Amino acid sequence: MTSTRGRLVGQPLLYAVSVFASLGVFLFGYDQGVMSGIITGPHFRAYFKNPDAFQIGTMVAVLEVGAFITAVAAGRVGDIIGRKGTLFCGALVFTVGGVVQTFTNGFGIMILGRVISGFGVGLLSTIVPIYQSEISPPNHRGALACVEFTGNIIGYSFSVWFDYFCSFIENDWSWRLPLFMQCIIGAILAGGSLLLPESPRWLIDIDQDEAGMKIIADLHGGDPDDLGALAEFREIKDKVMEERGQPRSYAVMWVKYKRRVLLAMSSQAFAQLASLPGNIVDQIY
Repeated sequence: MTSTRGRLVGQPLLYAVSVFASLGVFLFGYDQGVMSGIITGPHFRAYFKNPDAFQIGTMVAVLEVGAFITAVAAGRVGDIIGRKGTLFCGALVFTVGGVVQTFTNGFGIMILGRVISGFGVGLLSTIVPIYQSEISPPNHRGALACVEFTGNIIGYSFSVWFDYFCSFIENDWSWRLPLFMQCIIGAILAGGSLLLPESPRWLIDIDQDEAGMKIIADLHGGDPDDLGALAEFREIKDKVMEERGQPRSYAVMWVKYKRRVLLAMSSQAFAQLASLPGNIVDQIY
């Protein structure tokens, strides 16, 4: 039996990794809310020479344009460089976007920064759920999905409170500081992602079975002879071999998993219309 002394294994490892990875969704929530307090601030409005509704709307909404572009490509990127690598790239891109926004000197540069951060958001909000589902056993998957979405809500709540406290600053840092906070959190996620275990499914998919089995064993308590770990490895391996050679595209997804896709998409759409995301729009405008 492999010694587990001095390192996290089992449920502590599973939940520690999941909570940390949820920073990726936290950043999405933060960016959804941070502009709501900034665009009404007197120093922001003075710096941008009282921007009109079109300019304000563009600064707020253009993040989602960037996010859409990379969200479409994130699955393929994750297959090429791994879930961990995609998480790192998303956090790094997001941080760069935060730097551009913080030190902007005008409307055009702010738009550029928002688009860059959107690129990071698209990668993170797509790869984090994939990563969490692939490291978690079936009996923990639902709880970890809740952890993930809770990160989004906490990120939004943190952003509006941070906006509020920064509103008492009597200079341009009243709006630059909330934007700079993106850089701090993004840098923490980028650095920490290098220490996360890779998705065992992705490792097995690229024929690194031994490395994949080691991570599965750690997630089951650290014993490579654990029956549950061995069964999970075999299940993943069989599924990978079954899918190998089959095309991977959105078109295939609609053919094989049409009902699941429609259910997932409709759930997200109604959530946007009826819950927190819908309220975000009201508060921004």
